[in-house]
Amino acid sequence: MEGRERRSVTGTYEIMGVSKVVTEGARGEFHNFRDVPKITLLTNLEDPTVQESLKLLKKGQRKHIDTFLKKRTLPDPLEQDFIDAVKEALSGLLKVEVKVEELKAALMKAGSPATLEELKKRFDEFLAELSKGKDSGKVRIVLE
Repeated sequence: MEGRERRSVTGTYEIMGVSKVVTEGARGEFHNFRDVPKITLLTNLEDPTVQESLKLLKKGQRKHIDTFLKKRTLPDPLEQDFIDAVKEALSGLLKVEVKVEELKAALMKAGSPATLEELKKRFDEFLAELSKGKDSGKVRIVLE
């Protein structure tokens, strides 16, 4: 290829009556336009920060993501459970670690017995304190 000008092949092409969009990746690889979202999603899910969030997903959600990362192909058909799992993984989940002793201390203040309502109130107060200043929808409690 010495002496030849390199021309970009990124663009839309008509092949046998079917339009195809082709992009050239950073490494000079060519991808069908339909692969771009898949490649972007793989890149995002393999990011170290997102990898930490994956550990906070529910078991079923994690399975969908793990399958996608292993097979490197989007599910067909694209199911809502997969879409929800991806949204959750990319939403910026917040890990809040709680020691069992802390939970026990919060529920059994001064070791005193409690009614169901008192216990519920103590638990709600404990959770409110843990999530103070955080988006409660993104908080994931991990017992240690």
